[in-house]
Amino acid sequence: MAIAEAAAVVTTLKNASDLVQKLRSSQSKEELQAGIAALTEMLVNARIAALDILEQKALLMDERTSLNGRIETLERENRKLVDFDDQSQKYERVKMPTGIFVYREKQAAGGNSQPPYLCPHCFAEKKARILQASSDGTFFQCHDCRFGEYLNPQP
Repeated sequence: MAIAEAAAVVTTLKNASDLVQKLRSSQSKEELQAGIAALTEMLVNARIAALDILEQKALLMDERTSLNGRIETLERENRKLVDFDDQSQKYERVKMPTGIFVYREKQAAGGNSQPPYLCPHCFAEKKARILQASSDGTFFQCHDCRFGEYLNPQP
């Protein structure tokens, strides 16, 4: 749209220039006054069209800025997902005694300590959230999504 309007402004200015050349050779006062009125109208219309173009340019620049921000956000989200996918290779799915599956970091050779359990709901959402053990170690709960699971089946 702006290109067509810019072309119209250029055409109007060309016509105004032609009119000025014609008015230079004019001898009649009435012809000069009519020409000046027509020239003024052409210049006012050209200015209005130019201002419309500037307004469109500002709107397009705002849209571009917004889209660039959205692209940056999507790229960050994509990097997080790719990073999580890379990190998720370190985890394995394990079955709790109650039959629920959770995730745990794969055991390193010679490792003595048990790695913590990860919440299966959060893991599916590409978030590694540790299931926090209760003080007696029989109940595990995710503080992010509130998923909870007993270590042993409850009677």
